Amino acid sequence: MVYVISKDGKSLMPTKRHGKVRRLLKQGLAKVVRTEPFTIQLLYDTTTYTQPVAVGVDIGSKIVGISATTETQELFSGEVELRQDIKKLLLERKEYRRHRRYCKRRYRKPRFLTNLIVLTVEEHKALHAGKIKIPRSKLEKVKILKDTSHVSTIGWHMVNELKGRYNVEITYGSITKARRVEMGLKKTHRNDSFVIAGGSKETKRATEWYFGKFFRRQNRSLNKANPIKGGKRPVNTVKQVDGFRRFDKVEYQGKTGIILGLRSSGYFAIGTLSGKKTCDSVKCSKLRLLEKAKTLMFERRVERILLHLGEDGVSCAQI
Repeated sequence: MVYVISKDGKSLMPTKRHGKVRRLLKQGLAKVVRTEPFTIQLLYDTTTYTQPVAVGVDIGSKIVGISATTETQELFSGEVELRQDIKKLLLERKEYRRHRRYCKRRYRKPRFLTNLIVLTVEEHKALHAGKIKIPRSKLEKVKILKDTSHVSTIGWHMVNELKGRYNVEITYGSITKARRVEMGLKKTHRNDSFVIAGGSKETKRATEWYFGKFFRRQNRSLNKANPIKGGKRPVNTVKQVDGFRRFDKVEYQGKTGIILGLRSSGYFAIGTLSGKKTCDSVKCSKLRLLEKAKTLMFERRVERILLHLGEDGVSCAQI
């Protein structure tokens, strides 16, 4: 599937006419704006007629599923992995700042606590009156329900933001699960988003899907603490070598990957978007740059189909 945007930057319907896409690119009537998902922009004036498309979003605390479907087929299917290191980085920055202030100023007690839990009105009054104490079991429940509260908060924020632009309908997990089981689909975020988008057994599924991942693009901490070396702070590792940066998408021996690690010697570590290392040391001269690193990177994955030969014939199962 090739995704298309107009000359003015508006989204058009995708196409499977790869021969026409090649001719447009060769004649200079279109240009490539993204390799994954493969997207082109037309360089001539066209109409902006589109068909109704329903987008289903399955919100998770770690992975978000997305599916765009029409009445007959699925146009896009993907899963996006969210960053899980933001809290850790914020706490690390907080420790650095606290250490600098501690060296210059007297000790100050913390003005508030961040371990918030949910209490009823009666429990809140009794706690302040000193009649009850918060049991340890209730504090442990805060960690257990962290993902649930995160999904609930982010979900309603997205719904409120999208309501001003599009026609938004809300569904619930019990309804999605019942429809998914009825269609014989396994539990994945992209399958749930397909069901949310209104997909059915008659809807033609996409044979390929995209795995997306968010990356940290800026590191403004010029130095990092290292008490072992007498309190000295070594500078960060190398950021660019021969025009290549970390997380750039490259081609090596006919395969596509991203740069997981840079070395000043010019030898890089190459791997997949999910973090699996495929080659530990590759000379940069053997790499071809496909796409510069971005905050959100995508990797195309092909749907595998298994054939099972039974008594009644051949049955197919997608995995």
